[in-house]
Amino acid sequence: MAGKVVALPIYGKGLYEASFDGLSANYSTNYSLTTLQDGELYVIPQAYDFDFDVKLMKVHVENLFNGNKFLGDNMNTFLNENWRLVIDDLGKPMSHALGSIVHRILSNIYKKIPFKEMFAE
Repeated sequence: MAGKVVALPIYGKGLYEASFDGLSANYSTNYSLTTLQDGELYVIPQAYDFDFDVKLMKVHVENLFNGNKFLGDNMNTFLNENWRLVIDDLGKPMSHALGSIVHRILSNIYKKIPFKEMFAE
């Protein structure tokens, strides 16, 4: 990791753990109906939008500042006490990453279940 969080420099190489309480997300997509090789009609997600919000975030980053325990502990404390600022600052990249994962999962599911089975009356 190297960069700035809420205008503070942060760098290091190690494990990262984060938990999100009260996570709510909104995923919306355009789709096409496509006939695949088996002759069945499938929903194929296209472009998408994704946004999220959390009620609380807790984070712990190891080995910050080349292992300087004092600076690392203080940065972790700052990140946890100011988690909302962190979310606001990193929201776009986090939203893009999470949205990409959700989109990939849903795309794979939709390619396996025909439209008539997924949306049976």
